[in-house]
Amino acid sequence: MVQKYTFTYYRVCGIDIELDIYLPDPQSVSTVEIAITERPRVPTVIASVVFFHGGGLTVGNREMLPEQLKDAVLGSSIALISADYRLLFPFSARHICEDVLALFSYLSTSVNQDLIAQRPTMPPAYLISERLFAVAGASAGAYLAMLAALYATPRPRALFSLYGNGGDLLSPFYVHQAPLSGWESNLGDTKMFLAPTAQDKLSLLPGLSNCPINLPSNIIIPGYEARVNSLYRKLLENGTFLDHLMAFPGLGELLLQAGRKDNTSDPTSPSTVNCSSASMGSSGTSPSSSDTQRLKKQKMEAAIPESIRYLFPQLHITSKFPPTYLVHGTNDKLVDCRESKEMAKRLYEVGVKCDLVLAGGLGHAFDMAQVSGAMGRVLWDRFLGEVVPFLLKHLKE
Repeated sequence: MVQKYTFTYYRVCGIDIELDIYLPDPQSVSTVEIAITERPRVPTVIASVVFFHGGGLTVGNREMLPEQLKDAVLGSSIALISADYRLLFPFSARHICEDVLALFSYLSTSVNQDLIAQRPTMPPAYLISERLFAVAGASAGAYLAMLAALYATPRPRALFSLYGNGGDLLSPFYVHQAPLSGWESNLGDTKMFLAPTAQDKLSLLPGLSNCPINLPSNIIIPGYEARVNSLYRKLLENGTFLDHLMAFPGLGELLLQAGRKDNTSDPTSPSTVNCSSASMGSSGTSPSSSDTQRLKKQKMEAAIPESIRYLFPQLHITSKFPPTYLVHGTNDKLVDCRESKEMAKRLYEVGVKCDLVLAGGLGHAFDMAQVSGAMGRVLWDRFLGEVVPFLLKHLKE
């Protein structure tokens, strides 16, 4: 039977931030041999995949874990670790990055002590290797996976991004002026999240690291309906997602103006972006248009304030970045698939091993039963069947 343990890996701002550890079925350990020889069982040290959940960085918790990924990882005799992290409002990317670093510090120094303490009279079947980690994230969780790949100690050996944010935070999906085409989100109680100052947010909103999609009826979270139903969309729609992510009011407008400078046209509207091409880097634009977009991107990169540059993963991709496996639906309306294309392009340019799988015609969360029903597992096998073998290969190197 799979073993599950829950531990607090970081205490901050009055919040216990927790993780779940799933360990493989220990049946492979010979209890007969232990009984005969009367020797204490020696735990097997195993590698781990660390997973970060999605939810637009505004909602979600560690239970939002792809079952197919969990089954495949545990079936390969490695551990799966799913972690909570602080959510936007009142927190920001700086706090999220801090949580990522705290998580890996805990995993490399303290987690085995907690595992042993759970069973003081009998050593656990498995302990966590202090150096063999891969990192994975779905949707917004991929942003944390990328931060881990850049800054965590020990450095992850491989990365998996599933329809993930973070590959291009300067795309027109985030930096734009016109409302996103075809989206209608009622402000509702999102107003409390869009208060003008950080102090207002702190007075209105509780700090959260765990905000389940299906909230028990006996728990009340201020602004819960907005977090679940409209907040992420509203921030994207009005072009302020980066302002709140980076806790830098006016950042979106600053970047928009930097991209416009000395150009005759605005950055491409997200509603006109074609993300259906199966070929890497194909956008349907002419070479001159492509050069113009590249220049705009360079100007926006140069305009990012120094204090928050470290929170833009795309600015720090080098040959030291771990081998990466990217999967994205070409009809994704919640996370533009160009994020994965752009990340793959940058990794190719610096010589990092990268596999990019584009799921033609599929949208966001295409592997989930809530979205695709019984087809979820079929689609997982078709588009994600090689993910865990990829991670295993690089964990063994």
